[in-house]
Amino acid sequence: MFGLAEDTDLEFLKGAVLEQVCIGAHEVIFRFEQDLSITVESDFLVALNEVGQRFEDTRSSANACAALLGEQIVDVHVLPEGTLAVEFSAAKRLELYDSSPNYESYQITHGLKTIVI
Repeated sequence: MFGLAEDTDLEFLKGAVLEQVCIGAHEVIFRFEQDLSITVESDFLVALNEVGQRFEDTRSSANACAALLGEQIVDVHVLPEGTLAVEFSAAKRLELYDSSPNYESYQITHGLKTIVI
C-alpha cells in the first residue's frame, strides 16, 4: 500500500475515450483508445452524476462500469493516500484505491509504459 505519488504525471490520460470494460472474477480492465488501459484489482468507486458507489466485488460493478463507456477523460487527480480520481465527461468519476496491502491494486498502461500501484 504505497499509493500513487502526488507528482505522477498523468496528463496522457486526458482526452482518452473509454472503449471497452472487461469484468473478471477479481479484476476490471478499462480499455481506452490511444493504447491505454487501467487494470483494477482492488476497491474502486464509480460515480454517476455525483452519486458514487464503492465496489469490492468486481462482478457487482458491471452496470456502473458500463455506464462509463464512450465517456472521455477530462481530468485526473491524485488524492490523499495515493487514490487516483479520473473525471469523465457527463459528471462521471472513477476513483481507484490502493486498498490491497499484499497485492497490486491497479496498473496504468500506456504504450510500453506501465505504472503499478
